[in-house]
Amino acid sequence: NRPSGGYSLQICWTTGFVAGCYCVGSVCNLDNKTKLNGHDISSEKLLTLPVDILIPAALENVLTKANANEIKAKIVLEMANAPTTLQADKMLAKKGITLIPDILANAGGVAVSSFEWEQNVTDAKWSKEIVFSKLKQQMDEATKHVFKLSMDYHVTLREAAFMLALTRLEKAWLTAKKLPRKQHKHTTPLLTQIQLHKIKETHS
Repeated sequence: NRPSGGYSLQICWTTGFVAGCYCVGSVCNLDNKTKLNGHDISSEKLLTLPVDILIPAALENVLTKANANEIKAKIVLEMANAPTTLQADKMLAKKGITLIPDILANAGGVAVSSFEWEQNVTDAKWSKEIVFSKLKQQMDEATKHVFKLSMDYHVTLREAAFMLALTRLEKAWLTAKKLPRKQHKHTTPLLTQIQLHKIKETHS
C-alpha cells in the first residue's frame, strides 16, 4: 500500500519486467512508470519481493525448489496452470505461506465453458448477469468446501481441492454403477483413506 491509499503493482512478462507503482486510481498505465518511480526488475527478483500476494499468472514451474525458500509473500495465488513444482509446494507449506491452487483459483474459465455447453444442449441463452451469478455461486461454494476440508483434515488447500474432486468422482462412480449398499458399505470412505495416507506420509 502507498501512503495515499493506492497499491503498488509488480508485473512481469516473459520478455520484460516492471516493478513499482504506476496506477492512478483504478487505472494502471505503463506510461506512468517513470513518473511514479517504476523500474525494471528481473523475474527472479520479482518473485522474491516482500509483497502480500504473489500471483504467478503465465508460466508453469516458476516457483521451484531453487527459489521457494526466498518467497516472502504471505499468499500465493496460482492463476497460471501448475506454476508451482511439487517440491516448492511442500516448502511453501512448511513456511506457512497460504497457496491457493490453480485447480481452484483459475477454475472460473472452465466453469463458464460448462455453462456454454449447458446452454448449447438445452438451446438456452443466458444473459451476462445470469452467467456471472451462476459463476459466483459455484466458485463461492467450491471455495467454502475446499477451505473447510483443509481445516478439518489439516491439509493444504491443494490437497483439499484434490480430496473434494476425488470424493465427487467416487460418488458419481458409485451412483453410475448403482452398486447395492451391501457391496460397498464396508469400504473405507475415500476421505478417510486419504487422511490415513497423509498421516503415514508425515511420519515416514
